Amino acid sequence: MAGKYIGIDLGGTAIKFGEVTEDGKIVAQWQVDTSKDVIGTMAEEIKSHYDLADINGIGMTVPGPISNKGFLPVCANVPEIKNTYPAKDLSAKLGAEGSHIKCAAGNDGKLAALGEYAFGAAKKYNSLIMATIGTAIGGGIILDGGNMIYGAHDVAAELSHIHVKDGEEVQCGCGGHGCLEQYASGTGLVREAKRALDRSDEPSALRVIDRDKMQAVDVVNAAKHGDALADGVVRYCFGYLGQEFANLSVIIDPEVYIIGGGVSKAGQYLIDVIREKYESSIHLFKEPADIVLAELGNDAGILGAAKLVM
Repeated sequence: MAGKYIGIDLGGTAIKFGEVTEDGKIVAQWQVDTSKDVIGTMAEEIKSHYDLADINGIGMTVPGPISNKGFLPVCANVPEIKNTYPAKDLSAKLGAEGSHIKCAAGNDGKLAALGEYAFGAAKKYNSLIMATIGTAIGGGIILDGGNMIYGAHDVAAELSHIHVKDGEEVQCGCGGHGCLEQYASGTGLVREAKRALDRSDEPSALRVIDRDKMQAVDVVNAAKHGDALADGVVRYCFGYLGQEFANLSVIIDPEVYIIGGGVSKAGQYLIDVIREKYESSIHLFKEPADIVLAELGNDAGILGAAKLVM
């Protein structure tokens, strides 16, 4: 009997587990709350669900800039595992019975990209850049048929912190000002919508929404239903992402850009907004990269983590 592959998607509030077949099907799935003993919890969950002799590999995502050698220097949402080697620690927790199991860990954005490359929207492509757009922006770069790009300091594909605008007074979480994340993210979209409402008296459906409860989905839905102010905000914010895709194309030249994360639920409308700015900003070549929606949704992390150890 072939050995099993387990993907673990670690988040600040939940740890998601999945058993994944080599062709990318999740045949078992469950989750538990994230505890302080993160690695111990993972090991105990695996042991309670499987005979370790039946497992070939366990991969995990981590929400931080883990190196290609497995070291995680910082992890803001799960600080208990900073300055550790999570995969090595998991292997140790599995004990002698699990010593044959290959364990590996990778950044959540990069492994979401790997999942889409192996099993999702990028299956037919050899190179991609993925942007996962939610409260922040994650990313991953895969080139030349499967090579994950880490960079000299393991921060390649940190799309969030590309500088896109001078003069921004609000500070980004990274300490800079005018980063892409401050506009082309769920948080940025809401902030810019509030700024637009303050700048003018233009009628908008957004004016009836409690400012403290406004969410990115409110702005996008208003825009999709013809609200001119909201549409202008979306085009302003995600125009920056389209421009950055154009810049990246003359540096990296991927075949496709994949858009994932919660904000991607805006669907084709968002893709069209990004593509319009992207295609108007490239002049060096005639065939622009494709821009498509991710297909794997919340399963991308589990699938990418399992693929890492296949």
